[in-house]
Amino acid sequence: CPANIDAEHSNGKVVLGGVDAKAAKAAAENQEEEAASAAAPLDEDPAPASEAELFPNEALVYGLLRDEKNRIARENDCAAYHVAQNRALMAMVRCVPRSVEALLSCWGWGEAKARSHGARLLATLEPHAAALREARRGRAADRQEAAGATEAAGEAAGAEGEEEVLEVEDDLPKTRDDLRPQELPAYEAMLAWKRARAKELGYNDPCVICHNRTLCELVRLLPATPAALNAVWGIGAKRIAQHGDLMLSSLLPFRADLLATRPAAKRAAKRANAAETDAQPR
Repeated sequence: CPANIDAEHSNGKVVLGGVDAKAAKAAAENQEEEAASAAAPLDEDPAPASEAELFPNEALVYGLLRDEKNRIARENDCAAYHVAQNRALMAMVRCVPRSVEALLSCWGWGEAKARSHGARLLATLEPHAAALREARRGRAADRQEAAGATEAAGEAAGAEGEEEVLEVEDDLPKTRDDLRPQELPAYEAMLAWKRARAKELGYNDPCVICHNRTLCELVRLLPATPAALNAVWGIGAKRIAQHGDLMLSSLLPFRADLLATRPAAKRAAKRANAAETDAQPR
């Protein structure tokens, strides 16, 4: 409609104005925001199964959604799970849908529940949506940066012909007192990383990130890839997804020196020196 054209340039570019243009701009911005939110990060569970799997900012909004769900249930004189399952609310705070249509792609949401109660729960979510999306992008960026560092380390090891072989012992260290002297600086650095990571995510207890026994095994086993982390006590798929690359990135500065102090490495170096000595002319 010509009434919505604010300006038309000689190169054919048209600038729209009026209510329709503002609505079109808002819709475009919403689509961009939804696309960014859906894309970051893919390695987090889109439907956490328990509150323990939520990040602190997600847990806060989840509590608000649960309260609103209970109010809806009381108003309709029905069981709260008829409004939505708790896991469906957790999926909302993780995926951060903006519309009822987008809500249908979240775990636990069908057409009937979304049409009946979705708009009201989305209204509760909306004031916190931007912060939740920004936090997701931040976590994705942290993991991408750490993954780049560990990938580069893996490529460097491959170029040197080094295969990742974890030093497996019958009695791996359980406490700081079980560590070798040369492992202590790496352990202290990993402990500082764990505390900083917990503070960054809003946890009061750093053991939510991992246990100290896990750090002891990390500096002994010296894994170089996320897959190798599965051999470390206290680490599973979810911890690897949330913190694995950052763990490896923090361990990386100590890895080469610690590998060189392993008994097997020392024996190999001794054999190499002996062979070089024998090869010298006498």
